[in-house]
Amino acid sequence: MWAPGTRNGYHALTFGHLAAGQHPLAPGITVLHGADGTTVLTVHDTARARSTLEALRRHGVRRVALVVAVDGGRASGEVVRAVRSRLAIGEIWAPSLHQIRGARTPPVGAYRVGSFEIDVTSTSAPLETTPRVASDP
Repeated sequence: MWAPGTRNGYHALTFGHLAAGQHPLAPGITVLHGADGTTVLTVHDTARARSTLEALRRHGVRRVALVVAVDGGRASGEVVRAVRSRLAIGEIWAPSLHQIRGARTPPVGAYRVGSFEIDVTSTSAPLETTPRVASDP
């Protein structure tokens, strides 16, 4: 849980169609939605393009600040390509030796993405990240 003190670890505050917090939207897909509107999409190789696009549309997601392609394989590459064809994406992260065009492998460290701080703890597949709500605005 990355948001202590909230109901079930998630914020109850809503923005658009998606409440602030962490949401499993479809198999292999998780979305973090910040109170400031920042959206981080995590994609595993079990995700499928069609169900991902449908879930994002259904929940009113129009822009993704960061896509984290955890496994970096062909399946997650197909999902990333489909999402990129429909939505604006700020950045794409994938593990070293990934197969995803336009993605980069971030060095181990902490990164600020909108209202989130994301720690990258391993850059090999699977890419290991730990998001949390940033402590300062």
